Amino acid sequence: MISFENDYNNGAHPKVLEHLTETNDRQSLTYGSDEWSEAARKKIRTVCGCPEAQIYFLSGGT
Repeated sequence: MISFENDYNNGAHPKVLEHLTETNDRQSLTYGSDEWSEAARKKIRTVCGCPEAQIYFLSGGT
């Protein structure tokens, strides 16, 4: 059985590790200002059907 209690009790999926290896030497802006955050904003706007939505990401913990 797979448990999803938290993200600390299991290893990462091989594709996640592969992507981390591919991007390990790249620097990016801080969380919420980086290219991945912007890509997530676009996906959220599309799914919600609200292209003008203001999307903000909270930081401060895991």
